[in-house]
Amino acid sequence: MDLRYVAHLDMLGMSDLVMREPDLAWACLSRLVEARNYIMSLVMEILPEGRRVLLRDHVYTVTFSDTMVLFSKSDEEDDLRSMLVLFSEMYSQLLHLSVPFRGGLAHGRFLFNLEHEVFAGPALVEAYRLGEGAQWMGLVVDGVVAQRSRDYDLKAGIGAPVIVDWDVPWKGGATRRQPVINWPAVFRANLTVEPPITVELFYQAFEQLFGPFSALPESIRAKYDNTVGFINSMLVEVR
Repeated sequence: MDLRYVAHLDMLGMSDLVMREPDLAWACLSRLVEARNYIMSLVMEILPEGRRVLLRDHVYTVTFSDTMVLFSKSDEEDDLRSMLVLFSEMYSQLLHLSVPFRGGLAHGRFLFNLEHEVFAGPALVEAYRLGEGAQWMGLVVDGVVAQRSRDYDLKAGIGAPVIVDWDVPWKGGATRRQPVINWPAVFRANLTVEPPITVELFYQAFEQLFGPFSALPESIRAKYDNTVGFINSMLVEVR
């Protein structure tokens, strides 16, 4: 049935950056490739049995300019674990490299031909809709991913759940209760500042790309505000 886990990631503000500063946009794309190459070399250890899983044995990645698609080879437990690790690590690496991204992760049919670079399936459409609908820098997942992560009792390193439900700000000004990856808890040990984090501090990493925070359109500032609100909420819960 070609059932897989499919993730869609895309960079925020890339079109405007390309038109305004093409060399800077190219540098961002180079960082994207750097992050992709890094995560595809990762090895995941499954505890408590201590089994080691090479992530690239379970996941493919395809890059189209400022968009990346990740998809699993099947939909077994190790495929979901690998997808969640890669999806989260990709996001973490891009934040570290000052590249703002958002994404969606879905389960379903997905067909591909790597040789001819042909890709299609409902799972990709759903992953795209989940990522594009959310007005923040975060990682939204569908119900199957959320339920299976709970069935497998997947936890972050500090014991917090990998998937949590959150009122995600959505296009049109509403919010939607959605399962999302709890990336602040997953990477809590990597943070160098204690919550609460201010939006001005969070945005400093992106100022070189998009200019002063105060000069951004209100709709763009809201995405950073929404992201920081999520970060602080998740970090307060795990302190």
